[in-house]
Amino acid sequence: MNGILVLAMIPSIQSGLGPNFGLPLGIICGILGSVLAIELGLAGAAGFWGAIIISMPFAIAIGIAYGIMLNKIKGSEMLVATYTGFSIVSFMSIIWILIPLKHPEMVWPIGRGLRVTIALDSTFGNILNDFLMINIGKLSIPTGLLLFFFA
Repeated sequence: MNGILVLAMIPSIQSGLGPNFGLPLGIICGILGSVLAIELGLAGAAGFWGAIIISMPFAIAIGIAYGIMLNKIKGSEMLVATYTGFSIVSFMSIIWILIPLKHPEMVWPIGRGLRVTIALDSTFGNILNDFLMINIGKLSIPTGLLLFFFA
């Protein structure tokens, strides 16, 4: 996960922005795609790829809007980009309570809203770790995870 987050910062570093200004926006889009994939009942490899495919339109639209906003505020990127990252996380904290999710592993049992922690064991947890795993004695090499990272 950390390797993917580092790769996500490369475009902003190359363009001269701070390395993590847009990172919360991308993370939120990925979480939204994952939540919707679980809500749709996708599991295994279909759930993993479904989460990526579902999150891409959100990420593209938010990325374009974020780029337009940053182009309009040249010179004040540090302040506005930092505030945007903080505000999208706070905004989505409210949205996670309001969206009408029904999957029993994601919602609170006493009402509505998304749980703070969601177990991925029954959906697409460890899908990359288990794909083409190489076991050498007690050492396990997650080949699928490494291939996904390098791709």
